[in-house]
Amino acid sequence: MSTGQEDYLRVEGVTKRFGAFTALDAVSFGAAKGAFISILGPSGCGKTTLLRAVAGLERQDEGRVLIAGQDVSQLPVSKRHVGIVFQSYALFPNLTARANVAYGLSKNMKSRRGVNKRVDELLNLVGLKNLGDKYPGQLSGGQQQRVALARAMALSPNLLLLDEPLSALDAQVRVMLRTEIRDMTRRLGLTTIMVTHDQEEALTMADRILVMKDGKLVQNGSPWEVYDEPKTPFVASFIGSMNFLRGSFNDATRIFSKGLVRMEVASESASLQGSVLAAIRPEDVLVGVNGEQGRNVFEVGVRLVEYRGPVYRLALDLPLGQSETAPLIAEVPAEKARRLRLGAQERVKVILPPERVRIFAEEAV
Repeated sequence: MSTGQEDYLRVEGVTKRFGAFTALDAVSFGAAKGAFISILGPSGCGKTTLLRAVAGLERQDEGRVLIAGQDVSQLPVSKRHVGIVFQSYALFPNLTARANVAYGLSKNMKSRRGVNKRVDELLNLVGLKNLGDKYPGQLSGGQQQRVALARAMALSPNLLLLDEPLSALDAQVRVMLRTEIRDMTRRLGLTTIMVTHDQEEALTMADRILVMKDGKLVQNGSPWEVYDEPKTPFVASFIGSMNFLRGSFNDATRIFSKGLVRMEVASESASLQGSVLAAIRPEDVLVGVNGEQGRNVFEVGVRLVEYRGPVYRLALDLPLGQSETAPLIAEVPAEKARRLRLGAQERVKVILPPERVRIFAEEAV
């Protein structure tokens, strides 16, 4: 977790309760100047409440928020110098794009010429140079979101706070805008905090990802860390897909066992004994037809083959003994799947590479 003097934003032990319900439970994290932080988690985990606490829209019950070294915990949103973009855009429908962007500027800049110059700069920045006279109802969803971004940046905020900014847009526009937003904030050196439930957005846009569950921060790491080195089964299953198999583990021999399945485990895991969860990503399951040799080679049945464009997803049955099987999902590049002519009801061999198998303490996924 980033903490200390280098942090431009610091959140320390922030707790927020609504009656008997604890929405945030002693959440702490830091963000360096110019960093792009994504807060990721399922609905109701507290991510939007955390963003609102940073913004000053919600007053925390405990803890504090510091921006550029200043404790702003008791300051209203108007004094925190933050720009906020909501999921719903929150544009004034009776004002043009130019007027929406100029709304806050008009109250803070006396020179009309200065306001017009700043609005021109912002509309050009977000790619709406020639659409300033359009009303929100005349703009597409992506264009309205650009207006909202320009308005949020009008007063050169210390922080840009994005609350599910792309969730209302269709898939192609989302992909385009997430690249534009990330490039723009990086170019401006703007510290950005974005709330999302979309794991792909978080992985592609963020420098660091905060994964939340039930009001707690369960992992704070780079996109690579939260994907390849998840700390809990929840993080492993929420970000990407993960196969889990309950069984026993001997830390001394690094062997996981469940029925007929005995797997070597080479990846680093906490010292665990007894009942555990073994986990492996679908893309790490290596699928062949015959002749496979080495460690962790198993013959499995193919129950279902799904075509997903660049990959085929295979639903496999891993034999455990006495007619008992465990489900196993594998993702195979389309070229390889076509070459192997994989189909349902076939038998194939798979390799579960020891270095890609992770071991977790047993808990609900």
